[in-house]
Amino acid sequence: MEQISLNIIPKLQYSEGNFVLHTGVADTFASLKRLGSSGFAAAFVVGPERSGKTHLSMALTEALAGEGRAVQVLSGLDIPAFCYEIDSKIATPPDTLIIDDAQSYFISVEPGGSGQFVSLYEWAKRSGVKLVVLSSIPHQNYPCDNHIMSRIKASAQLEILPPAEDDVIKVITVLAKQRGFKLQPRSIEFIRRRLGRDVGSLEKYLDRLMHLAQVLGRSIKRDLISDAL
Repeated sequence: MEQISLNIIPKLQYSEGNFVLHTGVADTFASLKRLGSSGFAAAFVVGPERSGKTHLSMALTEALAGEGRAVQVLSGLDIPAFCYEIDSKIATPPDTLIIDDAQSYFISVEPGGSGQFVSLYEWAKRSGVKLVVLSSIPHQNYPCDNHIMSRIKASAQLEILPPAEDDVIKVITVLAKQRGFKLQPRSIEFIRRRLGRDVGSLEKYLDRLMHLAQVLGRSIKRDLISDAL
């Protein structure tokens, strides 16, 4: 059966049960929690599209807030507006500043246009703010000049990796739950054997499965699960 391509990528609202602290992200999460016990520190986190970066940022926010630490989360596209707040001296420094989807900003910064991020980075240093940058592409692919690149390279370099085999079943279970359906253990094993450990691929498959069930008016059972592959 021909696969149906989906152009719409759902943005799933974060909740504690939506974040699986699997083996591919556990070390990175722990490192970010420990980032700079006091004063400035910076980390650059790379994870493929739909690897769970946004849910990681929300889980980190929740964990740090539980320790009484103030956290602010920005999108990469929010950097120019945030820099204006810094220049206007109306920003109250948080303990930690998280920049999600940072690539949306950095891929647009040509050499010579580094001033905004440099200002943000130096403000964080002066203010003792921990800076966490999450990107779906490696910094080597940015067109930025050395003023930005030297600061990114000086940051702790962390990754979001695929889950271990033992974690995949839990990941599939939670991804299905996020989309409002429950899979039987045999179906989960069927999916795991065919799609492996890549979270992005698992998400795309489950989106396609959900879409097929809605369009065809069929329940999510073994035949539809097979057709959606």
